[in-house]
Amino acid sequence: MSSKAIFLKHIRHEQSFEEYQRIYFGIDYCPHLMPTVPEIISAYRQCQRRGLQFTLVTPICFEIVRSRIENIIGNFADQVSDAEVVVNDWGMFEYLTSNFKHLEPVIGRLITRTKRFAQVLKLNDEEKRHFATLPLAHPHISKWLKAKGVKRLEFDGEHKLDFAQLNETKFKGSVYLPYNIISITRYCSVAFDQQAGWQNYRDCAKACRDNVIFLANPEFSKPLIIKGCARLTSNESMLGIDFGEQVDRLISWPEV
Repeated sequence: MSSKAIFLKHIRHEQSFEEYQRIYFGIDYCPHLMPTVPEIISAYRQCQRRGLQFTLVTPICFEIVRSRIENIIGNFADQVSDAEVVVNDWGMFEYLTSNFKHLEPVIGRLITRTKRFAQVLKLNDEEKRHFATLPLAHPHISKWLKAKGVKRLEFDGEHKLDFAQLNETKFKGSVYLPYNIISITRYCSVAFDQQAGWQNYRDCAKACRDNVIFLANPEFSKPLIIKGCARLTSNESMLGIDFGEQVDRLISWPEV
């Protein structure tokens, strides 16, 4: 039976987590929305008090914010004895695995290299089989990841991936529900300024926290959800699906 985790941006003291064994805390699709070190440590301590396991989720990184995310990971590593850290950037993966051996690296859904858009595009059976492949299950890649301490790969629940490919690698899989990320861009859809243009990316006002755009297209089977620099879709149809024994963790993502 799969364990259950919930992916949160903040933890309320009165919040109940009876059905969950683990808290995911952080952000994967935008570095500007990454919580501060005090917020992360506070969430970590709350998990300890409640008997919950803790996973820090770190975002895709652009050069302009790389040092800040490295500082957050470094400060977190200095204050905890062990924890999972989900990385969604290969530069952060190298930084984490080279400097903090007591933290367990997890390959995030943005860099597991699976094909996306499967639930949006209208695919035939052959195309669906192609979209189901897991590139990081390749023997040479999986060998390198294992040498770096990786035990877990994470995926969106966008469509029925061929998780049996994980059997040879011995990796465990995690699946996010009920939203999946289609793509990431450097250009935030809600932070554009008529005069400054896109030059706001260094000092973001985080306007996307209160704005979501839905985009319908007759070529798509469902609307796109635009949240800041991320393009998402709902994968509610995958709720209740048996993903197989290789997937031993389901991650509830209640709000984007």
